[in-house]
Amino acid sequence: EENAISDQVFGEVNTQALPLLNDFEKKHDIALPQALNEFQGAMQKIKADAMGKANLRPEARAALERQLDNQITQYGKSAIGMRIKAGNDAMVARLNEQFDTGVNQVGAAPSIMKDVIDTNVAFVESRKDSMDPLMYQAAIKKAHAGPIQAAVNSYLAQQLPDKADELLQNPEINKLIDPDALRPMRINVAVEKGKKEKEKREIETNVRQWESVTGAKIDPSKYAELPDF
Repeated sequence: EENAISDQVFGEVNTQALPLLNDFEKKHDIALPQALNEFQGAMQKIKADAMGKANLRPEARAALERQLDNQITQYGKSAIGMRIKAGNDAMVARLNEQFDTGVNQVGAAPSIMKDVIDTNVAFVESRKDSMDPLMYQAAIKKAHAGPIQAAVNSYLAQQLPDKADELLQNPEINKLIDPDALRPMRINVAVEKGKKEKEKREIETNVRQWESVTGAKIDPSKYAELPDF
């Protein structure tokens, strides 16, 4: 009979605790200390209410209370894990917001790339104590790679592959970015430089053909306006 009562009380605690844990995970302020304190207080109330209904001998009552305390501890660990994950998610979101802002700034003005990198790195360093080593290293890489990528893309969009290439050939820049991130940038720049050089050769060939037929030297400023021979 006492086992049946204990099992019923244990089941009631679980039945009430699971929705409480789900609600805790959905809280917007889960990362704040009071959220965890409120959860733990609610768990203790569930336990107290359940124990108040248990008509047991002192020995059986003490055994049930130990079981409930162990179970509540497990729920508490789950809540702490959720809290840590929510804190990490919030920090990653804030980091990405910072990095995205920097990318947009550099995209509009590539000349400020180094200033944006410094700002990104300072922001990451301010949150370093809240990160594990892997998260920190990933954030530092992104702090450098984002602005450099934005500057390269901006130069390519302006049809200035030589400036993009000059940027990537700079040893100081090479030290700031992971080789895996640098490789596709160099490929894109090489492709755009190849297009530019091909276009230049075609224009020069076209000019030579017109000059040969007309016998007149064509003003370089008119090269682009010259029709195809």
